[in-house]
Amino acid sequence: MSQKPKGRSTQTFVNMMAQTWKRPTLTLVELGWRWLAGIPLILWALKWAQPHLPELEAIWAQLGTMTFFHPAEMAATIGVSSRQLLAIARPLLPVFIPVAVLWWVAVGTFGQVLYARRTLGAESRASLGVFFVLRLVRSLGVMLCWTIWLNILLAVAHRELHTTATLGAEPDVLVFAALSIVATLALFVGWAGISWPLTLAMNWNAVHGDSLFASLRSAVTQRAVRAEVMEIALVMCIVKLALLVLALTFSATPLPFSAVATPEFLRNWWIGLIILYSFMSDYFHGVRFRYYSVVCRDLAE
Repeated sequence: MSQKPKGRSTQTFVNMMAQTWKRPTLTLVELGWRWLAGIPLILWALKWAQPHLPELEAIWAQLGTMTFFHPAEMAATIGVSSRQLLAIARPLLPVFIPVAVLWWVAVGTFGQVLYARRTLGAESRASLGVFFVLRLVRSLGVMLCWTIWLNILLAVAHRELHTTATLGAEPDVLVFAALSIVATLALFVGWAGISWPLTLAMNWNAVHGDSLFASLRSAVTQRAVRAEVMEIALVMCIVKLALLVLALTFSATPLPFSAVATPEFLRNWWIGLIILYSFMSDYFHGVRFRYYSVVCRDLAE
């Protein structure tokens, strides 16, 4: 385990990036557990969707008729398609959601404990039980954020598109887009600002071997550690947004050439982007874990 160099947190974080880049197996561990957890869930969803392919294709074709030049019709199409899709998925959701959350948390617990042991070596004191509970709480928080985000988007769409059109006025797509972007960024930054103790508590447990509540208490009360972590949490927030913007930009790059590009090329392009985005995202997750672990070890009061 490397020592924390002296200097600003961001400079140290960059040094940690270079050290992690020299150990690609660490990123492969992080990438591996995520794909190991995600692929069975995707296959399960695809198997369930098989009998509903005609209905799903009809919904997809319906969505393909939308255009921003007719926002009222677009809002109505999204509303109808959402209700149809929910009606199809409703029998699966009560089983799929809890199983998916528990499976993701369980596989992630083993994956992150393995990552901690590969990172810290013989110093690792990571507890499977503590990691599992912290990851479960964090996953439930993420689901709550997604639910809030979806309800905000639906409320904004109803007010700016559907209600405005009903009153005979022209729906304002720009206002809808602006409010949606602001709500998305606010939730994204807000969750990053309140969820860091859960992440830091895992690092504290991995380094010191404390219990669940002792790790959470230390994550919040250790002032020197908290100051370092808050700065890097902001940096990670910016990095995630940058990765997302780059991924969306590159995903749209072939669209001007869609008249000459084959469907196979577009599919392979998007699959490659998904793999590259996953690798880079997991790489930065690993860098953050290593940095937090060093901070927990070197700055503990």
